[in-house]
Amino acid sequence: MSKPILGRNTEKELLDKILKRSESSILIIYGRRRVGKTFFIENSLKSRNLIKIEGIQDLLDHDQIKSAFHQLKKYFKDPLLDKINSNSWDDFFEYVANKTKKGKVTLYLEELQWLANYDSKLLSHLKFWWDNSFRLNPNFLLVLCGSSPSFMINSVVKSKALYNRSQYVMPMNPFTLTETREFMGPRYSGQELMDIYLSIGGIPEYLKYIKGSGSGYQQLCENSFKKAAFFLDEFEKIFTSSLASNKYYKKIIETLAHKKIIDRNQLSKDLKIQSGGSLSDLLTDLQLCGLVDKVTPYNLGERSTLNRYTIADNYLQFYFKFILPSKSKIQKNDYQKQPLRALNLDHYRKWLGFSFERWCRQNSQLIAEILGFGAVEYQSGAYFTRNHPELNSQIDLLFDRKDRTITICEIKYQQAPITKSVIVDFEHKIESLNLKKSQTIQKVLITASEPDLSLKKMHYFDRVIMLSDLMEIKN
Repeated sequence: MSKPILGRNTEKELLDKILKRSESSILIIYGRRRVGKTFFIENSLKSRNLIKIEGIQDLLDHDQIKSAFHQLKKYFKDPLLDKINSNSWDDFFEYVANKTKKGKVTLYLEELQWLANYDSKLLSHLKFWWDNSFRLNPNFLLVLCGSSPSFMINSVVKSKALYNRSQYVMPMNPFTLTETREFMGPRYSGQELMDIYLSIGGIPEYLKYIKGSGSGYQQLCENSFKKAAFFLDEFEKIFTSSLASNKYYKKIIETLAHKKIIDRNQLSKDLKIQSGGSLSDLLTDLQLCGLVDKVTPYNLGERSTLNRYTIADNYLQFYFKFILPSKSKIQKNDYQKQPLRALNLDHYRKWLGFSFERWCRQNSQLIAEILGFGAVEYQSGAYFTRNHPELNSQIDLLFDRKDRTITICEIKYQQAPITKSVIVDFEHKIESLNLKKSQTIQKVLITASEPDLSLKKMHYFDRVIMLSDLMEIKN
C-alpha cells in the first residue's frame, strides 16, 4: 500500500499534470540527500508498473550495467537476466523496450549520477531508445532522479540528448515550515517546532529522528550526542555519497564552518585553488544542494565583490557548532546515559537566534506577504558594508520597495520579553543607511517573544511579526 504524502503540493500538481497527458513524458527530479525524492516517487507512481533501477556508488560501467540487469529480475522474473554479460546500455534499454511497449509503465532511474558514472554516454544511449521505442507508448513515463543537483542540471536538464523531448523538471526541496508542522503533528508548540526546524531544517529523514516520545530538544540530544547517533555520523555520509566526486566540496564546508561568512577571494586563498570558474562551479553545486548560501547586500548585484558565502544548511550549522566539538567525548561514551548534558541550553538558544535570522532572510518573500507588500516590486537582503562585512554588525533584513518605502527588520529570537533597549541598537543601524529623503521608513520587529509593556507603549515599531504569524502563513 502507498503511504500518504504530506505537503509537496507543488510537486503533486506537476505530477498530476504529467499523468493527465496522453503522451509519453520525461520527468527529471533532483535534490539533496535525504530530502524525500525516493519516497515521493515510489508512493506517487506505485500503481503505474514502476520499474526502479538504482545506481550503485563507485561501480565501473560494466558492473553498473550488470547490476541494472540483475535489478530487472524483480520485475520480469526472468532467470536469464543473471546470465547476461553485457558492456552496453543499449542491450539493457533494448530489453526494457521490448517489455514495455504497451500499458502504463514508469522506468525510474535512481541515483542517475552513479548509473552514468558522471558521464553523458548513458544519456546518449537513452536518447536513441527514447526516440525509437519508449516514446511510442503514450503511457510511458521516464523518471530520471539524482542527488547530485549539478550533474542533474548540467548533464541532464541541459543535455542536448534529451532537449525538447516532453521534458519536465522537478527540484525536490526540503519541507517548508508549514509542511514540517504537518509532518510532525499537533503535539509540538510553535516555539518547539521552530527550534526543531532551525536545528536540522526540513529534511524528512532528519525529522523522523526527532518525532519521538520526548521533547524535540530531548530527541535532538539523544540522536546527536550518543555513540553511533544518527546526526553524529550524517556529516560524513553527505560527503561520501552524492558529493563524493570532488574533495573540495567538503573542504569548502569545513572552511565556512570556521570562518562563518567569507568572500570568494579569501575562500580561494584558504583552499589554495584559483578563484575562477572551478571554484564558482563548486560553490554553485553546493548552493544547488542547499548547503551553501551566497549573501548579497540588498543594494548590490550578484557579481559584487562584497558577496559573502555561508553555510545555509541548518543541520551542518548545528553539527559544527555543537556535535563536532563534543565528538571525542561522545566516542568515549561521556554522554551515553545523559545526552542532554552535551548541549548547553543557554548557548543553544543564542545560536538559535542566529539561525532564525538566517531563516528570515531565506524566507523574505513570506515576510513580505505577511506585511502586505508581496505584490510590490522590491529588493531584499541583509545590509553590510566593506568596513563591516559581518552580518551581525549591520541590518538583519531590509526591503527596498518600489513604492518608495524602506522596510527595515530587527530580528529577535529569545524567550525573554523584548525590551525598549532594542531601540538604541536599531537606531544606530538606521543611521548607517544612506536613505533618500523621499523614502518612507517602515520599522518591523520579528520576534519569538512578546514585546514588554514599556516597548508596546512607545509604539516605536510599525509592525511586530510574532512566531504565530509565521506559523500561520502558507509557505
